Amino acid sequence: MKVETGKREDITRWMTLVRSVSASFPGLETEAALEAHRQTVLRFMEEQRALCVRRGEDILGVLLFSEKHNTICFLAVLPEARRQGIGSMLLREALNRLNRGRDITVETFRAGDERGIAPRALYWRFGFEEGAPAEEFGYPVQELVLPASREALLRAVHRTNDHEREIFGAVCKPFHDRLCRWHSDARPDQENNNFFFSIAPLNREDIKEAIELQKSRGLQYFLLRTQTPLERPLQKDFGLEETVTYVMALTKNESFRWKKNPAIEIRDIQSSDISADLVDVSSVPEKYRDAACRNMGMVLEVAKTHPEYHWYCAYQDGRRVGNAYALCHAGCVEVDDLWVEEAFRNRYIATTIMKHIAETLDGVMYLHADASQTPKDMYAKMGFEIVETVYEYYGEF
Repeated sequence: MKVETGKREDITRWMTLVRSVSASFPGLETEAALEAHRQTVLRFMEEQRALCVRRGEDILGVLLFSEKHNTICFLAVLPEARRQGIGSMLLREALNRLNRGRDITVETFRAGDERGIAPRALYWRFGFEEGAPAEEFGYPVQELVLPASREALLRAVHRTNDHEREIFGAVCKPFHDRLCRWHSDARPDQENNNFFFSIAPLNREDIKEAIELQKSRGLQYFLLRTQTPLERPLQKDFGLEETVTYVMALTKNESFRWKKNPAIEIRDIQSSDISADLVDVSSVPEKYRDAACRNMGMVLEVAKTHPEYHWYCAYQDGRRVGNAYALCHAGCVEVDDLWVEEAFRNRYIATTIMKHIAETLDGVMYLHADASQTPKDMYAKMGFEIVETVYEYYGEF
């Protein structure tokens, strides 16, 4: 026996199983309800979100899951095939396909309900915990929650960060056994794509060699990122300035609480022509305008070939008053460059942009916040939690 993705031609045998257990599932008591469920299963099959275990021609267990909501929607095993590990096989495969960096949920019977003894025991073995009570088709049920894995979330965050640099042409190479570096020969002026990061504690020679390499490339800056603070004497000797950045993630969906300004219209570069507004850098300090204009030119090119890359502009009465970008990858949504024109601040424009992103893109939202600045406090109030601390060291020569 093995877990397979259900196909349209399996629907008759699939529904034979569902009918055999329908008395145990609220909402499946009538022929009309079973037909509606059949249509749901067909849709899940088309979207490859239906799993089954079969023996020969017979289907012994079935499961439906939603990647968008990160939830188990339906799990059933043929009565005569129970106690053979089929439910565990299906659940394990579903968890592998869902985002472990977010809470995974399922609704089942409440404690004390005889029908809930077996399914609750199964979910308990996989680490699910008691959630909020609820009702389904008028029947009392219980939400169970598998808490997000911090390690899985950070791996997904790192993959998303790496993907962003890759789509802008940067490559990652080991420098030696304690340092790696990202670099872009085409865009050496982009500090975010030309930096070193440590994979072990560094000494004076490590930093000296890295700075010499930057100089040999004709660069006048050095950027190092670490997960532990650099010793103060090393910072001082090389004239490096320390910045502490928090990676903050929305591990629980709190976006329904965020306030929205109904006067704001959000447009996405993937579906609207906002290129003229994006290359308008008049609000950028003059000394940064040339670089900003070049960067936005690259953004427009990247957006043409990468549908996962979004730039959003917020408009009030036809005027751009804010923007942000979002990158959707590896089950995460990275948000950056959240900006609101000064004259329009304190009008819930930032939360309107963030709410739009949360409602239109699937994945765990995360962002980077300077530990010394106030936006981190706003993000914390919105439900974002610190999941990683990054130390940056920057110097010019």
